Amino acid sequence: MREYFFNYKEKEIIQFFQYCYINKKEYYPKKSIQEALNISEYRYKAIGNSVEEIKLKYPTFQFQYDKHGLSIHFSKEFLLLKVYILLFKETVGFKFLLSIYNENFQNLDRFAESVHLHQQSVLPKLKPIRMLLKEYSLEYLLFKKKISGDEYRTRHFFFTLFWHLHDEEDPIIPEYPESFQALATMIHECLPMHSHEDIRKLYLFMKITQHRLKNGYMITELPEVIAKVRNPLISYEVFKQQIQGKEITNLFFKKNLNEVEINYLYYVFTVVPTYTCFEEKLPPFRDFYNKEYNKIEQTIFHQLSQHMKRKLTIQEEDFLSVNIIYRTTYFLSYGSDEFVPPYSDLEYFDFNDPTRNHYHKIIDEIIAQMPLKEEKWQRIITSQSFRSSLFQLLSCVLEIHHEPVKVAILSKFGKIHKTELSSYLIKLNPRPIEIVAYDQSPDIIFCDFPLKEGRILNPQAEIFFISVKPTPSQWLEIVNFIDAVRTKKQFGYLL
Repeated sequence: MREYFFNYKEKEIIQFFQYCYINKKEYYPKKSIQEALNISEYRYKAIGNSVEEIKLKYPTFQFQYDKHGLSIHFSKEFLLLKVYILLFKETVGFKFLLSIYNENFQNLDRFAESVHLHQQSVLPKLKPIRMLLKEYSLEYLLFKKKISGDEYRTRHFFFTLFWHLHDEEDPIIPEYPESFQALATMIHECLPMHSHEDIRKLYLFMKITQHRLKNGYMITELPEVIAKVRNPLISYEVFKQQIQGKEITNLFFKKNLNEVEINYLYYVFTVVPTYTCFEEKLPPFRDFYNKEYNKIEQTIFHQLSQHMKRKLTIQEEDFLSVNIIYRTTYFLSYGSDEFVPPYSDLEYFDFNDPTRNHYHKIIDEIIAQMPLKEEKWQRIITSQSFRSSLFQLLSCVLEIHHEPVKVAILSKFGKIHKTELSSYLIKLNPRPIEIVAYDQSPDIIFCDFPLKEGRILNPQAEIFFISVKPTPSQWLEIVNFIDAVRTKKQFGYLL
């Protein structure tokens, strides 16, 4: 989302913090910063001034710089996301949208004055915001001073924007203990699987709903894809009774909601939270599935079972189905002809993980086998948002059932030392390994002396020579090596 708000200056500041936070050196010569960020000497000085300003607002790091170089040291309280939030909240685009939400935008001249810019300088900064709104099928009309489009889309847009900047220390929409506790109590009683973060997200949505209703914006109609969704944990009738309870009504709405508003909140309470593969068995939830949902579900089950060489458990099927279908309804509900919105901010942080790259090939096969060829469905199924969701869900299922890697450890320094190495290796590995003798067909042999017999007995085993006392960097290399062997063993046919 930041590409619609940040200019090159904010991007350089974020890159600077990322670079220093990852490298964590005692000192950075000016030239090394210029080369790493590809910036001029002038921009080096400008970034230094900006970092000092951020330090005043967020004093969780020490910073000094001069014309020769700089030093920066982060405390354990430092959070890179907080820097991002501080920069984001200072952008012209965000201040513009916040003024729209709060309904205190009067005209462009007044707004330009409030952000200390000339009107002609503001207009180019608002162009990306218009493009962002268009992707959410919304439009801002300057002469009417309001957003034009479906009200349910408007609420979803502001929810997405505000949650993107979630900060419990300095929330955009203040939290009130009484109303938060009332909602939390209702959710704990009726939706016990929902997490603390789910409750905060739903509270934010309730406050946005409260604000929009107070200003006269009501939902009068919902698309079928939203209206027909059903929650496996709570029926519509029970939810309606709870959301219209005296305490929730008094603290949020002051009056009873109409049927369409309740239906939309029911949809939000269903689709916004996620359901893990460790939940207890879910009650029946497929009663609202149409034939397209069934085809998506069955294609995923069939392709995944083939790659796992076993049938999925009922728990795994429920986990995959309830999450991917709810996310598909989300894409259908808020997408447009040219845009499929991300389900989660996680999609903005696509870190490369070599141990799971082969999962993308499984996803490619699943998508290729989808029988839904209509343009509407192809737009969603081939989108990055759908792929990211599928990758996250498949990773959960595939990671649970990794085959253990058989590891033999040989040391000339005796059994106690070997036991110590084995114990440490097991602690370091998040995925299963099995320590075996070198004549029990290990997948890997770790050895701290020149090896001959082990090679003869195990010609297929990978040999990895280790130091007597492996350094932290070598332990990391060892763990990565085990993961590489595991991947080759389990998914070699995909590599």
